[in-house]
Amino acid sequence: MKRPVAFRQLLFLFILVLPIPVLSQGPGGLGGFTGVDSLNNTSISVRVRGADGSKLDSMAIVSLSNLIGQMVRSQTTFGSQTVFQIGSGAYVVEVEAFGYEKVRVQTEVSSAQPHQVVVVTLKADASGGINHAFSQSPEGNGQGR
Repeated sequence: MKRPVAFRQLLFLFILVLPIPVLSQGPGGLGGFTGVDSLNNTSISVRVRGADGSKLDSMAIVSLSNLIGQMVRSQTTFGSQTVFQIGSGAYVVEVEAFGYEKVRVQTEVSSAQPHQVVVVTLKADASGGINHAFSQSPEGNGQGR
C-alpha cells in the first residue's frame, strides 16, 4: 500500500521541478513553445551588419517577439551576432543599436527549417543619434501620425 503513496510523491516532485516554459507553452504558429519536442531544437541566428555591410563593431540589442507582439526574449550581440534557442513558430526580430535606425524583420522556424539565419543590415540614423518624440509620415512631410 505504500507504493501508491510513494508514486504520488514522486509524481508531485517531478511536476514541481519541471521548468516553467514547459508548463506555460504558447500557441503553435505564433512563436513560442509548441511542445516538449520543440524545446531547443530550433534556433534563430541574428547577424548584424553596419550600413557598409561589414560586421557591426558596437553592441546591438536584439529582441524577439511572436506575431501577436508578446516579447519572447531580448539579448545583446556578441561579435555582431546572437543566437536564440526557441520553439517552432513565426517571430519578429527587432534590432537596435546606437547611431542606427531600428530594424524589424519577420522570420519563421519549423522542424523543416530548424536553424534560421537572419542577416540585418542597419542604416545610419539620419537624425544624428537624437531621438524625437514624433514619427515621420511615409510621405516624408515631417508630420506625426
